[in-house]
Formats: sequence, structure tokens, C-alpha cells
Amino acid sequence: MKLKDEVKEARIKEVTLQLVAEEGLSGITMNRVAAAAGFSASMIYTYFKGKTDLIEQTFLECIERLKVIPEKINQKGIPFKVKVSLYFQYMLEVKCSKSSEYNFFKSFKQSSYYKKKHQDILIKNLSKSTFDLLEEGRNYMILKNELDPLLLAALLDGFTEKLAEIHHQQIIDLNQQMVENAFSIFWDGIRQ
Repeated sequence: MKLKDEVKEARIKEVTLQLVAEEGLSGITMNRVAAAAGFSASMIYTYFKGKTDLIEQTFLECIERLKVIPEKINQKGIPFKVKVSLYFQYMLEVKCSKSSEYNFFKSFKQSSYYKKKHQDILIKNLSKSTFDLLEEGRNYMILKNELDPLLLAALLDGFTEKLAEIHHQQIIDLNQQMVENAFSIFWDGIRQ
């Protein structure tokens, strides 16, 4: 049995992210990943049982990369509205940067590989910070208490997603003033 090399495993995942970002999940094959990584197809099977395992392990890698929330959002003593604004800007930045991780998630969530267990992992790891922030605002009676946190999270995710989409289509320029205006609209919709 061959010993696993963490550098090679990371390279395979990185190439998978790049290929999915460029072409989507449907065109990915183990041979294609191996060729792009500069490895033999048989060597890839040392690290992954097959395409499903490769996709799932890459999904977990993406979560680890994206769940790092900028520390300034979690600093003590920051007014709640500023925290929400920073989080809003962070989500918008991730979506506008079209990172390979974000593009992978978009493809993965629309594929047959995406199952309930993946949704649960996403909620536990990525959505938790959103829910925690929104719950904090509800506890301080700053945000609308009567609204389900899922509805508030959906508003945040959907609004930032749409803003990034129309930015990429060059319909709007998301300059600082536009981002501040967008946040103002969002804030007015969620506060008491």
C-alpha cells in the first residue's frame, strides 16, 4: 500500500476546485483531475476511493476554508450594527470574488452529489456564524424577534447572492457607496 502525501492530496483537491469552478461538476472525471494535477489516475485512487469521495472531501476542504470569519467581526465591544455590516460585507466579498471554493459550493449544491448530510454539515459549520449573529441581535431586541432566524439568514444570503450576480453581469458597480446603500436596505428590513 502506498503512503499518502498530504501535499499531493492538497494538490488534487485544489485542481478539483479549479476544474469545478471552470466547468462545473458534471465534466469532472478522475482521469481529468489526475492529468490536470500532473499525476497518474491510479495514484489519485491512493487518496480517494472514487469521484464521489473526491467531491465530498473537496466539499469538506471548502468548508474549512470558508468558515474562517474575519476576527474583527467577533471582537468584543463592537456595536451590533457594525458587526452585521462587517458580516454583510464579508459575505458579499466572498461571493463577488468568485473564489473557487464559492463556485464549488454553487455547483455542488445543484448536483446529485448534494444530500441532506451535506446540508446539515453546511448549517453546522458555515450557517452557524450567521445564525449566532442573528440570534445575538434578537436577544438584544435589535432585530425583529417575530421572524424566524432562517428567514433572516435567507434574506442575508439571497440578497448578497443577487448583488454579487448583478455585479458580475456588470449591471451595477458595487463600489463602497453602493455597498453601504445595500446594507442600509438590508438593515432596515431586519431591525425592530
